[in-house]
Amino acid sequence: MKKSIFYVVLNQMRLKDVFLATACGKMSEKDGRFSTMQQNNLYFEPKYPTSSGADCLSLSNHHLLFERKAMDTVKRKAGKRAIRTVVPMLFLLLASCLHAQDRQYKFRLIDASDGLSDGQIRSLTMTEEGCIAIKTGFILNIYNGATFDRFPYDKTRKYIWAYDRPPKEYYDREGRMWLKELGYLLLLDMKSGQYDYSVSEVLASMGINRRLKNLFIDDYKNYWFVTEDNTVSFYDVEQGRLRTIEDGGSEFTRKYGVPVEMTQYKNLCWIVYESGLIRYWDYSSAEFVSQETRFLHVINRLTDRIYLHPDAQGNIWLMYNNGLFFYNRMERTWKEACGISGLSNFFTCMDLDRDGNVWVGTSKSGLRIIDARTFEVTTLPALELTDGGTLENDIYTVFSDRNGGIWVGTLFQGLCYYHPSMQKFSLGHTVNRYSSVTSESIRCFLEDADGSVLIGGVFGLFRFRPSTGAMEQVFKAEPNDICLSVFKDKGGRIWVGTFLHGFYCIEGGQVRNLLRSTVNWEQDPNQNISRALYEDSEGRYWASVTGGVGRFDPATGKIAYMLHDRHPELRSYAVVHAFYPVDGHTFAALGNSGIYYYDTQKDSVWIPAFLKEQRYADTKYFCMLKDRHGVEWFGTEDGILVFDPRHKEATVLTESDGLSNNAVTALLEDNEGMVWASTLNGLCKIAPREDPAGKGFSVVSYGETDGLQGGKFYENAALKTRSGLLFFGGAHGFNYFNPSEIRYDRSDNHPVFTRFYLFNNPLKVNEAYNGHVILTQTVDRTSEIRLRHDENFVMIEFSGLNYVNPSHTYYKYKLLNYDKEWNEVVADGSGRATYTGLQPGEYKFVVYTANGDKIWGKTPAEITITIAPPFWATAWAIAVYVVLAAGMMAAAMTLGVQKVPGCGTTIKHFACNNQEDNRMGSDSILSERALREIYLKGFEIAVKDAQPMSIMTSYNLINGVHAANCYDTCTKAARDEWGFAGAIMTDWTTTNVQIQGECTAAGCMRAGNDMVMPGLPEDHENIKKELADGTLTMAELKRCIYNTVNIVLQSNMYEGAVSYLDQFDDLDTYLVVK
Repeated sequence: MKKSIFYVVLNQMRLKDVFLATACGKMSEKDGRFSTMQQNNLYFEPKYPTSSGADCLSLSNHHLLFERKAMDTVKRKAGKRAIRTVVPMLFLLLASCLHAQDRQYKFRLIDASDGLSDGQIRSLTMTEEGCIAIKTGFILNIYNGATFDRFPYDKTRKYIWAYDRPPKEYYDREGRMWLKELGYLLLLDMKSGQYDYSVSEVLASMGINRRLKNLFIDDYKNYWFVTEDNTVSFYDVEQGRLRTIEDGGSEFTRKYGVPVEMTQYKNLCWIVYESGLIRYWDYSSAEFVSQETRFLHVINRLTDRIYLHPDAQGNIWLMYNNGLFFYNRMERTWKEACGISGLSNFFTCMDLDRDGNVWVGTSKSGLRIIDARTFEVTTLPALELTDGGTLENDIYTVFSDRNGGIWVGTLFQGLCYYHPSMQKFSLGHTVNRYSSVTSESIRCFLEDADGSVLIGGVFGLFRFRPSTGAMEQVFKAEPNDICLSVFKDKGGRIWVGTFLHGFYCIEGGQVRNLLRSTVNWEQDPNQNISRALYEDSEGRYWASVTGGVGRFDPATGKIAYMLHDRHPELRSYAVVHAFYPVDGHTFAALGNSGIYYYDTQKDSVWIPAFLKEQRYADTKYFCMLKDRHGVEWFGTEDGILVFDPRHKEATVLTESDGLSNNAVTALLEDNEGMVWASTLNGLCKIAPREDPAGKGFSVVSYGETDGLQGGKFYENAALKTRSGLLFFGGAHGFNYFNPSEIRYDRSDNHPVFTRFYLFNNPLKVNEAYNGHVILTQTVDRTSEIRLRHDENFVMIEFSGLNYVNPSHTYYKYKLLNYDKEWNEVVADGSGRATYTGLQPGEYKFVVYTANGDKIWGKTPAEITITIAPPFWATAWAIAVYVVLAAGMMAAAMTLGVQKVPGCGTTIKHFACNNQEDNRMGSDSILSERALREIYLKGFEIAVKDAQPMSIMTSYNLINGVHAANCYDTCTKAARDEWGFAGAIMTDWTTTNVQIQGECTAAGCMRAGNDMVMPGLPEDHENIKKELADGTLTMAELKRCIYNTVNIVLQSNMYEGAVSYLDQFDDLDTYLVVK
């Protein structure tokens, strides 16, 4: 609603007796508020005064209406000359403000019915994740836009101190919240969601051994401590060092007291002391650089409400119980921005919004908003709520979040939230509004030549002026029936179709009623229903009346003939809601039985081929629109049918696509090409979008929380004006707006995880489930969740931190390694994703969120879910299976080969040969269990089951020992444990190619190798030397000869060779070593 406000302060006169009619009526000095008034059939929405205690005039809606009594009072006090001077000046100022528009402040109430623990709000902050921490009179609540988490504490374990100021919270670098409360201090670990009751120990770790009485945490996360002996200390978290700023017994402390509030701007910290002294601490020089005595002894020990906030330029706003002041940093001057007076009326809290405007709460006079540029004060004596009610209560705390939202905590009546994007749509009424239910039934609109809009509803016809918000009833006597349609013909006559009284014709200021019949009216009251009128290019009129569409005589109001008399196929089209002009002589008739087209020149009726399809035929059609691209939109009871004649493609949009309701009652296209659809339950904005599958649509729905009237929207009750305003009429008023001026929520929201369910049981931090702890931190701070193979039924709950319109939050999520496509849903608050029967593996759940305006955040929330396989399907088990299979295959192959006389097998490479690259330099580091159960198991099976003729050792090292020099594997395992009786040989040139460590021929023989391949000259010298030294024994050498000769005897080059396996029956008959 367009409004203007300005103030005139008069030196020679006081206007306290002047009652000036404003947006909702008049304001009196008695209570400083507006009382509802009705004058000249004008109805206005409430308008708040913008100053308290000041003598001012407030003009609104471009109307200056003085009551006679008030004007007489002014004349008596100031004289005629003052009036002659003031009034022209007022109108000059009024003209200059003609297009000014007031912002309407409407708040959403959040209380116990929404899940809040209680209505006593004491302090508000925002967590690192973007949740709202709400400290009430009893408990801490953390709100994510959908649900509340409560944090009760053990009263027997709290830290007791002498703090006696309002509650306040700080967040430190360790992820903890410090809660300052009257008489006690709490420390909440945000990672675990549990209180840490070792406050004394935490303080002692920073060097504080005396009892505290106050603490502060600055923007750098440094601590400022005030102990019970009034000593002020500073703890530098970077250096881990505590220093004393002011001793408790110093002269300064005795004179000025201790700090009670502080704030930081860049490298400067402002500190307010009990006495009202303000000092500036420079972090660079680590010293006080200046002080301010402006409030010395103005603020004192009894001043319990002190707030200090810098703006973006480093200027300072200071609020205390009885004053609000602004400090200009460049000019170094203080300016009083707003005062307060009255019994028990004082300032209670303050914060700055994103634009730098100041929001100040009071104990008895509501909320004040100070414009940062003009210092203009807007007073909200009561908070108007989005549900139509108002709230009057002491305001205890106010908080501005980083997304532009304002949170107002009351003393006893809960929490109120405001965001500039909440009230997107202006709401108008044809009657005085006492509640959100008005039953006006706005059914039709018509823009007149002067830009005013005629509005028809259950109470008759009204004229609304969008530029001023003024509303007046047109021709009060008649039409006094429900107005169903309003139409202007080519001659300028206005035709109003009504429910029971036919058509009314308004021409030259006169109203003429045209009834078709008055026979048996009481028995048949529907005989004069007149729904719509159409004038063709030849001046013929066509009317939708009882029974269908007929030729209308504008002189008599009679129906010359009904179309179904000439076209019997139209008899079923008895109820036609509206006409849609196709061209000068053709219209589309939309009704309960469907849609048809009629050419008035050719007297022909047809239905487009695509509309004859069964899925489109048997449905109610309410409205139609042909957009700028020639695409045709049809509003039906089953959604919107969109037909593109260029591609002969039809698409149906329903609730599953985002519509607020399938019954679509009106369609309008705005100047940007967006299509707006009204439904039985809200408005929708539809934008075309390109997607991989072709042409698609993005649908955003709006409801009562966005400022819409609370009832259904009626069929074809819509209008687009020449200036681009859109009007939609409904059961409880009408909405109007310029789409290009809508303030959208531009917050870059990111979701947070709120719950993780396993088989529908919510997991709790540090609580065992099935014998093991799954969560050690809150789920929003957990990056990975590890589950067992049978813990595969999970549900993940998340919130989009959508505080503007929680009931309309969009989510887009995907479980990587499971979902093939993204899942997009709209939820009433929390979103949930459920997955059942997940197979063992690693998954990553990714979710994005969009606010009610469907503006998607750029940052997702992610969590990895790892489901372990059962023990028999672990990598370890699979490795064992592979080894077992390999061993059995090796044994089978060995048995097969060695059945042939003179043939044998060599199994290699023994052992742990894990790579081919750099295999002479690799070192396999592993436990004995892994060595035995995985790496040696295949060799063991082959040796025990098949006794191969030989084994070849590998090049690599095993735990730092060359495999060919490893006694444990070659002798202890192969011969002693497995019973290997064949020969063991090295790989080719093992002793000559090693990159690291020592590998000698004698060392290979001592380890259990029988042959050093191929036997290099240096190997011969090494063996001779070690035999001479005694490090290689003759017995070890004879064993090598024994096993080597044994292989020769079994080869097919020996005439007495037998099958290798047969040798084990009587081995000594072939060779005896002495």
